Amino acid sequence: MNKLIIHFYLLKEINDNILIILSIFKAKTLQLWSEYDQLYEQLSEWLKEMESKVKGGTEVKATLEEKLILYDKYKAYNDEVRARQMSFDTLSDKTQFLLQSSTDSRITAQLTQLNSRFTSLLSFTKVEKIS
Repeated sequence: MNKLIIHFYLLKEINDNILIILSIFKAKTLQLWSEYDQLYEQLSEWLKEMESKVKGGTEVKATLEEKLILYDKYKAYNDEVRARQMSFDTLSDKTQFLLQSSTDSRITAQLTQLNSRFTSLLSFTKVEKIS
């Protein structure tokens, strides 16, 4: 009977420890979901603004001066897009972690769509060096 009581208390302690670990894991995962959602919304909004800004100035320029101004403008756009690469990498890292702890496939679709838009924007703003 004494061994049974000892086993009972050992199992109860193990169970309590598991519950604590699960509670911590749940809190961290919820925090990560919150960070993911916030970063996703920020990047999505930024992409929308940049896409609008970039697509608005594609008219053909007649003079060399106008072409140089347009070149400088798109070079600045490209620099701004490249500066956001780390944020997209961070979102990708968060997505990978969340995929390990969740079966929610919407994040994969969201990340794919956002990365596609980012890559398209990067290509659209790419400027060739003027010699």
